[in-house]
Amino acid sequence: MTTNIVEQMLVELMLDTSKFAAQADKAEKKNQALEKSLDKTEKASKQAGKANEELAKKYHSSIEQTAKFGQTIAKVTKELTGFFAVIIGSTGLFKLANDAAHANMEVSKLSGQLGMATASITDW
Repeated sequence: MTTNIVEQMLVELMLDTSKFAAQADKAEKKNQALEKSLDKTEKASKQAGKANEELAKKYHSSIEQTAKFGQTIAKVTKELTGFFAVIIGSTGLFKLANDAAHANMEVSKLSGQLGMATASITDW
């Protein structure tokens, strides 16, 4: 029975080779189309890889710039803190000197009103 099937296959292939040739041509065309598609996909993949690398470089650059900006802000903040400390310190010293002068004037005025020496008033 198996020889019968094999003989039948051989007869069909020998008698009708036009079907085989047409199917082979279709398969070859499909294969060529698939190869072209794979080439396009490979090119697109390479372009996407390059774009990804460029994006990573830009991201890294922006992180570095942000870090430098943060360091600059920290330096400026430190300088401003020092500047305001000097202003506050000098304002405090000015107020201290002004209050001492005002106190001396009050003691001098009181000594004139009481008829006492300023030394004895400050000793009180």
